[in-house]
Amino acid sequence: MSVSPELKSVPSSRGVLAPVLDFLSRHEPFKRMAGAHLEFAAKRMSLIFYAAEETLLEPSMGPVQALYLVKQGRIAQEPLDRQGHVMGAARELDAGALFSIGALASRRSVRSRYRATEDSFCLVLGAQDFNELSNLSGVFRDFCSRRLAGLVDQLLTEAQSRAAIGMPAETTLGLTIAERMREQPLTCQPEAALHAVLSDMYEHKSDAVVVIDGEQRPVGIFTLHDLLSRVTLVGKSLQEPIRSVMTTEPLSLPSGALALEAATLMARHGMHHICVIERGRLKGLLAEQDLFSSKQLDLVKLSLAIEQCRSIDDLAELSRSVQQLMGQLLLQSLRTDQVMPMLSTLNDHISRRAIGLLTEIHDGDLPQFDWLSFGSEGRREQTLLTDQDNGIIFTPGRGSLETSRQRLVRLATRINEALRRCGFALCRGQVMASNPEYCLTAEEWRQKFARYMDGGSPAHLLKANTFFDLRVLHGREGATEDLRQWFLQKTSMNSRFRRQMAENALRLRPPLNWLGDFKLAQRDSEHGGVLDLKVNGVTPVTDAARIYALAIKCPATHTEARLEACVAEGIMNEQEVLAWTKAYRYMQRLRLHRQLRRQQAGQPMDNYVDPAELDQLQKHTLKEAFRQVRRLQSRVALDYQL
Repeated sequence: MSVSPELKSVPSSRGVLAPVLDFLSRHEPFKRMAGAHLEFAAKRMSLIFYAAEETLLEPSMGPVQALYLVKQGRIAQEPLDRQGHVMGAARELDAGALFSIGALASRRSVRSRYRATEDSFCLVLGAQDFNELSNLSGVFRDFCSRRLAGLVDQLLTEAQSRAAIGMPAETTLGLTIAERMREQPLTCQPEAALHAVLSDMYEHKSDAVVVIDGEQRPVGIFTLHDLLSRVTLVGKSLQEPIRSVMTTEPLSLPSGALALEAATLMARHGMHHICVIERGRLKGLLAEQDLFSSKQLDLVKLSLAIEQCRSIDDLAELSRSVQQLMGQLLLQSLRTDQVMPMLSTLNDHISRRAIGLLTEIHDGDLPQFDWLSFGSEGRREQTLLTDQDNGIIFTPGRGSLETSRQRLVRLATRINEALRRCGFALCRGQVMASNPEYCLTAEEWRQKFARYMDGGSPAHLLKANTFFDLRVLHGREGATEDLRQWFLQKTSMNSRFRRQMAENALRLRPPLNWLGDFKLAQRDSEHGGVLDLKVNGVTPVTDAARIYALAIKCPATHTEARLEACVAEGIMNEQEVLAWTKAYRYMQRLRLHRQLRRQQAGQPMDNYVDPAELDQLQKHTLKEAFRQVRRLQSRVALDYQL
């Protein structure tokens, strides 16, 4: 049993205050805090000793009453399942590590066990003092809020899992590979004779052997597939060393990586095994068959099924499988920055196959064309609720320019309708390739962009925002990349146009009042009492990132990639961008889970969230996310003198 803090604590008297202050001043967030606030923390912290193997916190202890800061020693954070069993690898916390922020802020118990792995000391700050310090120090409050933004993703996932009891969990892509790997794979040295290795593989019924060096680092892999292609078919002598037939530089990932990362890596390289490493040394082996418990939701096979699909009806059915897969991934601890690109990638496959199928059966010759995607699809940031924003750039073929356009518009009309059947709603603003206004030659697209930049009306700016996110979905890309380089050059030199874009972007504000609380429309109005996460949260971030990307001629379309490019160019601070990125991911995650809940309930999907449905921690984190959007907009306003 743990000894109570009151019996073990060493009060922070003047005799020990100086070393406590010195320690705090060397660690985040205390080293950035004002002197008076630092002293406040030091005076109110208790120094507590924990013997090796002693438990500091675990779920059964009830709501957390204090914040913990490791001063000396090591604390293991062991994630627990609902039955209290350790799942996955423990995380080691050493000097300077803070823990229990999320549990303390939401007045709940921890979800992990915190255990001293050696004799350790922790500085402990009680709940009342924690709240007072948060009110006094903006630095401390902001640090805790950013930490909470990452923790709340886990809370949301758990809440959604509870709400979705009965939904079959047919994929394990959200697990870490440590939970799926073979812990004791067959290994050998590079000089081992081939016949000896094959004998071991036969005896242990293994389909693969990992070749390791003297430091237990994987240097190669040999599989049954290699036996056929590199030994049997070429008549290789069984006396040869394994290094002569092994695959060098095998794929590898750390044990904490997600199974989805492993699946994606295997698919990308066309390989079926991944070495699991820890500190560079072999810890296990993961095979493709270890990842999936259902062929239906096998990511790789689903992608192949889409590519080989022979009808729009079958494609529509596969599109529903994509939605099901995404729902499963959301219900597992998968990060938003992985779900959205995966969703966009599968949607790309569906769109390309629809274009390919209908192009194959189109009557008559077609001019050379690129199919363009705009908006969220162009940025690879699609959610479960998405519509079509697309266009065509073409080179005229036989006959007149208008004849070529008419042929492509007829084809595009069929493609847009096929995509609607696959779940992609038609664009209400008619920004689609079937609209002749968006089926244009390269020169016509340049003229259109030039009109937007010269005009600067709200309508022009709105369309420019959509089109600047263009990406080639089908075609040879040359003409489109030329167009991109042309408008990047133009916009980087046109500060007046970018200022107009900035002014327009600042009209969408995060829904916070002057007290920092949610600002809601009246309940009796349309969408009253709810928050629009897309319009007032996500869109201001994407708009700001786009403006800065145009200023530095960044060709990336993804919002986070654009912000990272600003860091690389030295025009933004890395810590600022990290905070804005976390806020962006959190709002996107709330959107996705809201859409998933409504989809499962048979209701129309939307982008709203009702604060009344959020717990205190979720509310707190959403407010902090909105405050980060405010800070980004303040940066835009300052840079463009608005």
